[in-house]
Amino acid sequence: MDTIEVAIPTYNRDLFLDKLLRTVPPHIKISVSDNGSFVNEDLKSKYLNASFISHETVIEIFDNWNCAVENTSSEWVIMPSDDDVFLENAFAYINNYINRYPDAGVLIFGYQIIDEDDNVSEGWCPQQELIYDAPLGYEVFKYGVEARMPCIVFKSSVLKKLKYFDNHFELTASDSDLIQRVLLSSKSVFIPEIIGAYRVWKGNLTSQKIATKQWLDEIDYWQQKITTIAVENYLQIGKKLNPHQIVDEVYAINLLAGIANKRKTAGFNGAYDFFKSVRFPWHAKLKTKLRILKTLLLK
Repeated sequence: MDTIEVAIPTYNRDLFLDKLLRTVPPHIKISVSDNGSFVNEDLKSKYLNASFISHETVIEIFDNWNCAVENTSSEWVIMPSDDDVFLENAFAYINNYINRYPDAGVLIFGYQIIDEDDNVSEGWCPQQELIYDAPLGYEVFKYGVEARMPCIVFKSSVLKKLKYFDNHFELTASDSDLIQRVLLSSKSVFIPEIIGAYRVWKGNLTSQKIATKQWLDEIDYWQQKITTIAVENYLQIGKKLNPHQIVDEVYAINLLAGIANKRKTAGFNGAYDFFKSVRFPWHAKLKTKLRILKTLLLK
């Protein structure tokens, strides 16, 4: 069995896919799920370490992610989007920590942010090396997942047990949902090394959809599901959680971002109409609730 593979879902982005594939060492196997069968043959022939699963008919986003990862057979897997890239020596760092923590279920590194023109800005990175037994890694990302997929290495057996991505999601949170489920069910290691670059586009899906009821409904579905698992797993180690507070705090953080977005694009009236269309997170932290009201009412 190979130690690690790269699983990539792609959809009609050959230029960026090529950039990503060039950052994977040739001895590392790659599984590409080609949604809509857009990858050209010249690109495929360049990468002998990559296998391509083509879908003539376009499938749902997270079905495409699942297809890419289910086609792997290694002990570990990393799943970037097709427009992300790995940094130099990323796989040397990965192999080093795989050897140091063979019993872990997930290794979480840091990342840079790049835009559509490859301009680099600060992303996120653990401040120090931290190790948690299940389910306590969840504490790091209880109110939101700061890590991104090109910096997370998963134990394949853990993903298989958890049945990969939840394809109930359409807009958001399926990746965060999976990461939290892995943290709740396996040993996690946070590593202060940056191994990848996560691409953020102007006018991306988040900015388009965060101020919608559908977005917040998916946040609610995600948190109701995760806190149910978390409460049960924490009870097994004699600890208690307040699920109502966690659900509402995560909801409030997303509501706050949605209101801020609406204030910029549609002014007070647009923000207020959005605010009225969704529920209010009464169990969130007082500080977050006050920030929601301040953002809504003040310029």
